[in-house]
Amino acid sequence: MPEGGTTLMIRYIQLLYFAEVVDRGSFSAAARSLYVSQSALSQSVAGLEAELGTALIRRSKNGVRLTYFGHRVYEEAKDLVGAFQNFETTLRSLLSERSALSGRVSIQCTPGGEDYLSETVVPELSAAYPGVELFISPSPDMRLGFDSFIRSVCTLGMGACLRDAWDAVQAKAAAAGLVCEFFGSETPQVLLSARNPLAGEAALDRNQMGQLKLVCYSSNPQPRYLSLFRGTAIRAPNKESVVRLVAGSEYAGVFTPSSIRRELSEFRGKVRLLPIGFPDDSVQPVVHYLIHAPDAALSRTELCTFDLLRRYPYTES
Repeated sequence: MPEGGTTLMIRYIQLLYFAEVVDRGSFSAAARSLYVSQSALSQSVAGLEAELGTALIRRSKNGVRLTYFGHRVYEEAKDLVGAFQNFETTLRSLLSERSALSGRVSIQCTPGGEDYLSETVVPELSAAYPGVELFISPSPDMRLGFDSFIRSVCTLGMGACLRDAWDAVQAKAAAAGLVCEFFGSETPQVLLSARNPLAGEAALDRNQMGQLKLVCYSSNPQPRYLSLFRGTAIRAPNKESVVRLVAGSEYAGVFTPSSIRRELSEFRGKVRLLPIGFPDDSVQPVVHYLIHAPDAALSRTELCTFDLLRRYPYTES
């Protein structure tokens, strides 16, 4: 028998054939059950015994009987064979479902979500379920994303809110008969031009933040974090404009990393995101969430799409 630490080269078919011989009580009966020749069956069991370095079966006039070690191996082999057969059944079901699922699933998302969905979820969905199409409907405002989902005909929404609003969003979803699931959390960071003298810092302290001018595209009259910066914030029409302006000036922006993944790729080497190195209530973590009708109200296509979506957290993709 191989020494401790040596890998055993045992195949599933050997365990299956061995267990069947024991269950049927003879090589001939097992061969008929498995639709294989008796010689092939004998060679398989002999190969298993050779790999283990000990006899498992004694032949007799009345059929076969197990050695002591054969009893021990048989018990484990039955469990493994049963587990593999269950695994095979599950795989066949998955492949059958993959071929059968089709249709369109609509999803509404808040700003930044469309890039994540297009770059991460759509390719995975196409590979997993070729017959399913994901229709993405972006909402123009993070704060209005929840209300617009309730009014829309989308079956799934993907939104974001500040941490201190998370409990209220969950309560509002429950009141509307919807399910709101946590989908990741991340803290906003400061976006700087790579040419900015502060761009080489590991994190920004309060004094360094106070040296920067803020540019934003939020529709809020006074962003929560404006007090951390110098002067009054200037406005840009959208986040792309903010990133472009920051890349070529001394201005700074505030974003969560995932919300500008496309822009970071486009301006690679021209901008940097820096953590805020001090606690401040005005800079709250952003909670990403999924919102949808209860599972019982969803189609199988929708359920499978949502299950795929849950496996690719927004902040980790």
